[in-house]
Amino acid sequence: MKERIVLHERIVLHEQFDAMVENAPHKIAISAHHVEMTYQNVQDRATQLAYRLMESGIGAEDVVGIYIERSSDMIIAMLAALKVGAAYLALPPDYPTERLRYMITDSRARLVLTRTMMKDSTVIENVATVYIDEIQSVVPKILPQVTSQQLAYVIYTSGSTGRPKGVGVTHHGVANLVSQKQQYVHFGPNEKILQLAPAAFDASAFEIWGALTNGAALVLASPSYQAIDELPKCLVEHGITILLLTPALFHVLVDYREEALDSVPQLLVGGDAMSVTHAFKYLSRKQKPDKYFLFNNVYGPTEGTTLVSSYSMSSLSIDAIKSPLGKPIVNAEMYLLDEMLRPVRPGERGEIYIGGQSVARGYLYQPGLTSLRFLPDPFSTQPGARMFATGDEGVLSNDGLIEFVGRLDDQVKVRGHRVELTEVEHAIKSCQDVSAVCVVLNIDSDRHVEQLVAHYTTHTDHTTYKSTDVEQAIVTRVQALLPSYMWPSQFIQHEQLPLTSSGKVDRRFLMGWKEAERLEEVVSGELSMTEALVAEIWQQILGPFDVVPDADFFALGGDSLLAIQVIAEAEKRGLNLTLSTLFRTSTLREMCKDLVLPEQTDNGLTEDEALLAKIWQQVLGPFDAVPEADFFSLGGDSILAIQVIAEAEKQGLMIELGTLFRNPTLREVCRGLAQTEEALSQQNENPLINETDKQRLPVNIETAYPATRLQLGMLFEGLYSGKAIYLDVIARDVNLPLDEKIFHDTLQAIAKRHPVLRTRFDLASFSEVMQLVESLPSLPLIVENYTNLDDEQLAARHEKVMVELSRPFDPEEAPLMRVHAATLNEGQFRLAYAFHHAILDGWSESVFILELLRLYQSNLAGESVLLEQPAPLSEFVKLEREALSNDKAKQFFSQYLAKGKTDRYQDTDHRKAVSVLPERTVKQLLKNVSDWGIPLKSMFFASFYLTTAHQLQDIGFVAGMSVNGRPEREGADLTLGLFLNHIPIKLNLDFANNWQVLARQAFDAEKEILPFRRFPYSEIQTLLGGPPFEATFSYVHFHSRNELLERGLVNTNEDVRDHTSLPIRVELINDLKGEGILINVTADERRYGTGFALALAERLSEKIEDMAFLSGQII
Repeated sequence: MKERIVLHERIVLHEQFDAMVENAPHKIAISAHHVEMTYQNVQDRATQLAYRLMESGIGAEDVVGIYIERSSDMIIAMLAALKVGAAYLALPPDYPTERLRYMITDSRARLVLTRTMMKDSTVIENVATVYIDEIQSVVPKILPQVTSQQLAYVIYTSGSTGRPKGVGVTHHGVANLVSQKQQYVHFGPNEKILQLAPAAFDASAFEIWGALTNGAALVLASPSYQAIDELPKCLVEHGITILLLTPALFHVLVDYREEALDSVPQLLVGGDAMSVTHAFKYLSRKQKPDKYFLFNNVYGPTEGTTLVSSYSMSSLSIDAIKSPLGKPIVNAEMYLLDEMLRPVRPGERGEIYIGGQSVARGYLYQPGLTSLRFLPDPFSTQPGARMFATGDEGVLSNDGLIEFVGRLDDQVKVRGHRVELTEVEHAIKSCQDVSAVCVVLNIDSDRHVEQLVAHYTTHTDHTTYKSTDVEQAIVTRVQALLPSYMWPSQFIQHEQLPLTSSGKVDRRFLMGWKEAERLEEVVSGELSMTEALVAEIWQQILGPFDVVPDADFFALGGDSLLAIQVIAEAEKRGLNLTLSTLFRTSTLREMCKDLVLPEQTDNGLTEDEALLAKIWQQVLGPFDAVPEADFFSLGGDSILAIQVIAEAEKQGLMIELGTLFRNPTLREVCRGLAQTEEALSQQNENPLINETDKQRLPVNIETAYPATRLQLGMLFEGLYSGKAIYLDVIARDVNLPLDEKIFHDTLQAIAKRHPVLRTRFDLASFSEVMQLVESLPSLPLIVENYTNLDDEQLAARHEKVMVELSRPFDPEEAPLMRVHAATLNEGQFRLAYAFHHAILDGWSESVFILELLRLYQSNLAGESVLLEQPAPLSEFVKLEREALSNDKAKQFFSQYLAKGKTDRYQDTDHRKAVSVLPERTVKQLLKNVSDWGIPLKSMFFASFYLTTAHQLQDIGFVAGMSVNGRPEREGADLTLGLFLNHIPIKLNLDFANNWQVLARQAFDAEKEILPFRRFPYSEIQTLLGGPPFEATFSYVHFHSRNELLERGLVNTNEDVRDHTSLPIRVELINDLKGEGILINVTADERRYGTGFALALAERLSEKIEDMAFLSGQII
């Protein structure tokens, strides 16, 4: 059942304020321009002013104009008007005089409150005026009783008749909007709310009364345009906790001042459609606050008392195109109805109606228009209930939420303000030279810029492209009649306006019409270099214009939001341009007088650094090539490092992996370079097989080399346990038709390309265990057809196949892989395969499936595909042999793990738990990568170490890290095989006071051990007399799996099953394209207790979230 708030008939805004005064009289109520006023201060001044209003005869339902800029005086004037039962009408001093005078007359305002500095203003001619800064002591009076159904304020919105119309809003509606029982925001006495919206804009009611009726602090932004530029500083300095923004301002801040919103725990965005791209960008960097985090898209017209619905953007699906309007706030209703006022079904469009206690009283002194738009509510059980026809079109989603589609009339939204195009046209037509006009809203979706464009014809002949004199007359007239947000950015003269077949002006055609670009070449000497650069920036933001020294930013359509974009772009070019400069000197020449171009210098790279930078860009993508560029901050990892080293070797540069890890900047890496010839000359030949063993090789064996230590451990542990451990089974749905012959031939071609797919082990015939590579490929393939199976039958058959594939391999029988393929439909089949972990690691598996499906796709199309040559697996065997004879490695691990031994382990009862890190967390972590210069792997290991230490209640434990031992040469990243090793790492939690310190410690620990990364885990066990650790960590970023998705070869539906004997294994997989990072936790719950794996997965997710968003927090 929907929650309701019961509001007493006597609940009025000023009495709620009175209650706050009684509760905390000395608490700060208003902070305005470095001057603070307590609740008692505000109460005293507002009450004195109320007495003065009563002396002037102001009472119930009278309208009082407030002709004061945003200030504490403005708030006090509003409160005083409410205390005497009147409704306030905000009269912004920056509005055109004619519009303000119309509002005063139309509202039948009895009196205007202002300051003495406004005495000479023609706005207040012929109207009773009280200057609030002249009021002295006034005789106390008994203030009148006010009911909640009386008007609280009047706001004028754009009118379709050419004149604005006043909307009357009651105390009851506002009290419901800002009640502490509302759920769309958390009001309370500890909050600080920024008053940013213009007082004549309905969002100001949310800000002002949301603060003052709940005991919160109201912080007033600067009254000038500087407010937007000062916003980031203001939010931090004042500790703002609740902020309401228009989407236009939100988009600009996210694009150009993304750090501005980091400190705000409760953010509401409303007034127009919000870009989900910007929403995701904001969410990705949002730091998790201590108390709560709230980011809502809100919707509602002025007639609905500011807002009537709210949607939590944190719930938005990552594939969403737009945000729903959400659910109605408490005591409000939303309906989507057809022309017969019947609710529409999911997928259908209708007009949005709002009902409940949010509905305003109506349009002031316009009963006809009120009855047309405010209708009886047929869905309410309350007598006399009404609903408002918004004119907004929506569509109903399957989950019952409404998505905004557009308008059913010509009304538009400009930076959150409602604009009736006919009112703008009416103002332009009042210019005597204009014969016809059509105003449209042009939206540049790429730049998120909304601009009104006026297309017009004149009574005179159309002899020139554009008449400057006529345009200037129109501009002057428009600026005299309309507020700035209603001014067109462009005025385009036509000989004749385009018409539809029915004879009406073709608005749709004009919306897509673009004035021919008339960019003039900048004549040498006409503009300075600084002016030319600023002009280029203006054109980037504003679009094409005539580049002349007297070009005016605001005449070209600029506004405060576009100004921020200009300033941000200028900063990128090294120009120190401020908003105050731009507003004070808005022409190109004036603005550039004091600007200084930055000195132009090259990037300062040496020849080697420039060459290495190009190699990095090949592998990592574009970046600014400067000496301080950091490989890991740019997204590098151990696999990408191998690609870099291999490419560098081709260019004559020999880089060691250890050098890259220890000194990851361009300059530092190049300091340690050795030339290829010298490095190669030091390599010594080390034959892997002795002559006796060579003589024993069967004739069908192509090549052979000893098994690695990790392979030996897997093989003998499997034989000893008798279980199917170290066996992986994977199933994927492939988006290609299944041709049995072509697929079989492709599979054998891949087996021929990669020796490991033709490998078996000989455990007894040679001087040591050998890997034997058979000459002929023979990967077994079973093919089935699932097209006639229903979902239940398909699931059952799939499970049976996965079990069949999971039977143990005989390591002495090649191949150690089996494959199953089954047709799902004409264009899709399910591919399942199993392999022994001794022949493939995770990276190798991802290379295998990508190459297999790429080659199969090409073979289906009768095309050829060129695959790069992989490096020989024997090179890794040779490198491990070298590591085994490294006395420094033995000494290092003996000292490093003097006390780090666990009991020998026997496999018992493993359970698996899975968790997914959301994309926004990963994005924030990637920002930390850039800021800290620490790889993602180190951050994850630090989180794993801390979490596991707490779970095991052993802060000094030793953890195992899976590392990659592939050779640093070309093609090594394409070689299939097992290149893994487990190395022990321990961290000192006593000295890790925050996440960045702990992550740095993890990175340093891995760098310290890196030279010994190929020293086998089995040898470390031998040195210690037992396993050095019980919990292992691995982080894998399988770029090949992402490529599978990008190419559309597979979908995200996969079934991965593996079997391990490790007591605790934590694996983070970065291959869920666009869906975050997968966390797999496997643990022996007979040893650690039921639920241990799940608890560890959940705690690890929480710790990683903390590292992402609370990086400076003490841990």
